[in-house]
Amino acid sequence: MEHGQCPYRLDPTGADIWGEIAYLRTQGPAVLVDMAGGVTGWSVTRRDVVRMLAADPRVSRDPWQHWPAWAAGEISEDWALISWIGVDHTLNAYGDKHRNVNIQTLLGPKFGRRAIEARRPHVEKLVARLLDDLAGLPSEQPVDLRKQFTTLVPAETVMDLCGVPPHLRPRARRVVHAVQKTNPAPGEAKENFAAMRACMADLIAVKRAHPGDDLTTELLRFRHEGGGLPDSELISTLILLIGAGTETVTNLLSSTVVSLLAHPDQLGLIRAGQARWRDAVDESLRMQSSFMHAPLRYAVQDIDLGDGVIIRAGDPILLCFAAAGREPALNEDADRFDITRGDRVHLSFGHGVHFCKGIDLVHLEAEIALPALFDRFPRLELAVPAGELQPIPSFIANGPAVLPVNLHGTPDRGGRR
Repeated sequence: MEHGQCPYRLDPTGADIWGEIAYLRTQGPAVLVDMAGGVTGWSVTRRDVVRMLAADPRVSRDPWQHWPAWAAGEISEDWALISWIGVDHTLNAYGDKHRNVNIQTLLGPKFGRRAIEARRPHVEKLVARLLDDLAGLPSEQPVDLRKQFTTLVPAETVMDLCGVPPHLRPRARRVVHAVQKTNPAPGEAKENFAAMRACMADLIAVKRAHPGDDLTTELLRFRHEGGGLPDSELISTLILLIGAGTETVTNLLSSTVVSLLAHPDQLGLIRAGQARWRDAVDESLRMQSSFMHAPLRYAVQDIDLGDGVIIRAGDPILLCFAAAGREPALNEDADRFDITRGDRVHLSFGHGVHFCKGIDLVHLEAEIALPALFDRFPRLELAVPAGELQPIPSFIANGPAVLPVNLHGTPDRGGRR
């Protein structure tokens, strides 16, 4: 790290994450930050710099090779970000290791457009069932839509893909959600990471005993250089698949519902056929990206960003892909939710070799779940003002922690609903 700089402490509660990003953008091409627990790194919030570093061969995602403090065992096992760094999968690999060890040959076709489109009937059936469950709840009480719907759509979809048995699914949802927090209590981060690994290890044990037509079984059968994948990589790959496939889509669905209910004029455009649901999803991706700061990358060698900022070899880098969507120079009136805008720029699916492979599945889920929800409950409304919704306590994940809604809305003057 450069000497003489005082790190800016990222708010681990994410209370004003967009205000924080706006401030960091003004401070330079990269800003030294405290990422919780006294661990420092460089926050990058300007789109041009984010794109450059995401595709730069001088930047690695492998902490064992390129983060000396990690390799030396200097990072606490109870660090808030331990669950993001201490995993051995293709996303945390670099160079030849990434090309040789990754399992793109297996996973790639599973997330191609044709394969994802083939899952449409399954997602439609799931959404219909979840909406039936919602309709059966007491109509006079608010419902946490995040818990009852926006989490379950992506969670059940990805767990179907991975063959997670029903008895493991609630536990898998809990452990995946727990690691999103960047303000854990003492001991909690270590416990959450252990619980997440144990859950995936139990899934592997079930699939070894009872193989099926699913991704976990295929991972177990996968052969690389004459041998199977080690359990550590199997566990880490399942964490990646189930974690990324659940939380990011949950937050996207939740944020889109909030934005449309808080901007009824925009919802009216869709209902009048003047805009598409895809427009609402894309605008939500721009304005309320589910994934904020992406931990972590590491400088393989010194990188001079100009303006007196030099990222030294071995320094951690925290790219903020979400920031591009609110960058004023890229999106006019960037803090305004407008599904009709034509100048939409964002990096919500990342950039470079680690660009999100699940983009088609994300769009499929959103473009089935959202219209079905609003068609089934045309009087859907927030149970509290949008400004009172509390965010997930995180500078990584972005979305409402709880989403209370009235499914049937407020009765009109005639007493009808």
